[in-house]
Amino acid sequence: MRQRPDKAFIDIRVFNSLAKSNWEKKPAEMYKSHQNEKRREYGPRLTQVEKAGGFIPAILSTSGGVGKECDTLIRKIADGIALKRKEKYSDVVAFIRRRIRFDLLRTCVISLRGYRKPSNNTSIKSLDFNLRKVASVY
Repeated sequence: MRQRPDKAFIDIRVFNSLAKSNWEKKPAEMYKSHQNEKRREYGPRLTQVEKAGGFIPAILSTSGGVGKECDTLIRKIADGIALKRKEKYSDVVAFIRRRIRFDLLRTCVISLRGYRKPSNNTSIKSLDFNLRKVASVY
C-alpha cells in the first residue's frame, strides 16, 4: 500500500531589495532575514497544529532573485516535471524560473498601475458622459 505524503506548506514573500531597510544588507543577508522571519512566524504553528511534514519559505525579490530554499524548491519541482514528461531538466528549470520572473513582473506592474478588469460589455450608447451639459455651455 502506498504511503500518503506529508503535508508541505509553501509561503511566498516578495520584498523590494532597493528599499531603505535593505540598503545596508548584502543580498544573501536580505534573503536569510526574510526566511528566518517566516520560519519564526509560521514554523511552530505548522508543526504543532497542522502536523506539516515541511515548510518552505519561498523568498523572492522584486528584482527577480530567489532565496536558497526557493531555488531548491524550483529545482525539485523541475526535476519531478522533467522525469514525468521525459523532458530535459535544464529546459524545465529555465521555464519555471522564467515563468516566476514574468509573473513577478506582472504583479509589480499591477501594483503600480492597478488591476484593470475586462470590460463588462456595457454599450457605449448607455454611458452618460454629460456631453449635452458641456455642449450647452459653449
